[in-house]
Amino acid sequence: MAGFGLLLLVATVITRGQRPRTGLHKATWLALTAAVLAYVDGGAAFAGLLIATAAFNYYAAQAIERAFDRKMRRGARSSVAPRTWLVAAAAVNAVVLVVMRTAPVFTYDPRMTAIGAGSALVGSKVVLPIGLSLLTFHAVAYLADVYERRVAAQKSLGQASVYLLLMPQFVAGPAAYRGVAGQLSRRAVGMSDFSYGVRRFVIGVGKRSLVAGPCAVAAADIFARPPGQMAAAAAWLGVACFTVQVYFTFSGYGDMAIGLGRLFGFKLEENFRWPYVADSVREFWRRWHIGLVAWFRESGRLAGLVSVDRPIWGDALVILLCAAWYGTTWSCVAWGVYHATFVALEAAGIVNVERMPRPVRHAYLLLVVVIGWVWLRADSVSDAVMILKAMAGQNESARHVMLPLSPMLWAALAAGVVGSAPLAPALRRWSVAIDAATTSLLMMFFATVVFVWRWSSLLVTSIGSWWRQITLPRPP
Repeated sequence: MAGFGLLLLVATVITRGQRPRTGLHKATWLALTAAVLAYVDGGAAFAGLLIATAAFNYYAAQAIERAFDRKMRRGARSSVAPRTWLVAAAAVNAVVLVVMRTAPVFTYDPRMTAIGAGSALVGSKVVLPIGLSLLTFHAVAYLADVYERRVAAQKSLGQASVYLLLMPQFVAGPAAYRGVAGQLSRRAVGMSDFSYGVRRFVIGVGKRSLVAGPCAVAAADIFARPPGQMAAAAAWLGVACFTVQVYFTFSGYGDMAIGLGRLFGFKLEENFRWPYVADSVREFWRRWHIGLVAWFRESGRLAGLVSVDRPIWGDALVILLCAAWYGTTWSCVAWGVYHATFVALEAAGIVNVERMPRPVRHAYLLLVVVIGWVWLRADSVSDAVMILKAMAGQNESARHVMLPLSPMLWAALAAGVVGSAPLAPALRRWSVAIDAATTSLLMMFFATVVFVWRWSSLLVTSIGSWWRQITLPRPP
């Protein structure tokens, strides 16, 4: 990872002030190199598959555009050729993803998948290529944008590969091609962008390590106990820890992705907008994993499954597909059905949140979401039911054991509660000062490193010269 950081720094320096030109400029080459190295590090045995898939989708987009050009030249009113190319290419991507995710040789840890840590394998020496889901989603989004004539097919294989293999996004979810198409050849990084990227990346690391980390340890400790013997206090503490863990893991990775993207000159969209302050489940899903939800909604619209005529069915289907992305276990399916049910009830007006007082609406949303995390975190549906019984105080075999409370956990939970609220606008006026301080500290750090390196090398050289003088035999 230190090598990736060096590539980021070099890319930042050489990108600054560059004008777009044909082909790939140096920063794009570095971004592509860093992406390939990241995927090789995540699964060297299948890195070739990822690169071949990126090349396949590049040529598929070219084929879709050529099909449209032939249609225009012939003056035909309708032609199935462009859509045929789209469906065929999307089917190839889907088959590759399904085969790799469901092959018996691979075993997934649902807890790691649920918190967005990628494809963590258990009991297998075969490493699944990390980022395969992202590559598939990016490919379909790219093909769909070309098919709907929103953008032109990318002429450069390298620039198309940078988007398809966009490294900062492989833990944060897909980004629409039309949102970054213009940035592939026209972007520059100034000192303010560099400072913002560093600051955002550090915030993401802090979320992931200082807040989500202690909560993850406590949640793992509690949920490792037999669900049938779990007391109410332990169950609620475990769910509270996982509630903080899952959000700060995802949003932390999102901040890191935005920060890394800014260092490369990409301005990526926000993926989480304070979902825990929502007033309804439907609003929660407008704030939670925005890119992923938008991708499934767009794909469902192209497939004719999501439309304005069927809003209830479309919203519920999108939630179910998002749940499938988190994991393929029955507990993940139950979590998706649970959320989809509340989304449908709200869309149908059966649960009318508009008539509730705002505090009641917010309490309703938090209760629904917290209970929902039980289904996602439990190892099985039966375990989830037992944990819910424990939370309700109905576990007759409950054993009161010591809870994994510590000052670090209390601090993480407090930071989770405060950090889940939109306090950023109140601190925005200080962002310039923070960026200036970040830049100053970085300049001081690198200046110190250069100074120490220079004088230490001179000192080593002097000591070596002196040692040779006193150890070499003198001539008679």
